[in-house]
Amino acid sequence: MSNENYLSSAYFGIICLFILVCLVLLGGINKPKQTILISPVVEAKENPGDQRVDDLKRFFTRYNSPLADYSETFIEVADLYEIDWTLLPAIASQESGFGKRTPSCALYNPFGWTSSTSPCGYYRFKDFDDAIRLVAKGISELPCYARFRETGSIRELAERYCGGSPDEWAWKVNFFQEKIKND
Repeated sequence: MSNENYLSSAYFGIICLFILVCLVLLGGINKPKQTILISPVVEAKENPGDQRVDDLKRFFTRYNSPLADYSETFIEVADLYEIDWTLLPAIASQESGFGKRTPSCALYNPFGWTSSTSPCGYYRFKDFDDAIRLVAKGISELPCYARFRETGSIRELAERYCGGSPDEWAWKVNFFQEKIKND
């Protein structure tokens, strides 16, 4: 066997082993296959005159955020999926500096929402509105966030949402939630 063939076989073996380990760790073996589709299917009822929209718009505007124009969408989806109205804006504040530092390959992803099928590793939303709706739906429905939904603990969300430092991430998200509510 030539060195090139040997190296190709070795790389293939390592890749197969990596995939197998990932499947085991993520619980993908010995479980029935389940397909989870995330799509914005329901429009929330309008909240005319909702002070939270004005408060959020003012907050984002203070930081020159491109998300200011989507303040009403943040409130709609928070009410629709019964999540704290400051959660997604706080995540966007932490993950992308209020939507100003999104990945170059996923310009409308202010949440750092990852994707295993995207070439760059980040989910590519068609616009900020789409991102807000899909991430809210994901947090409210995907099985991996069930513990967060049971406890309401940002620390529980951080365990699944971010890969680096869950304590620091949770502290920063909590910080921005309070800042949004009290500014």
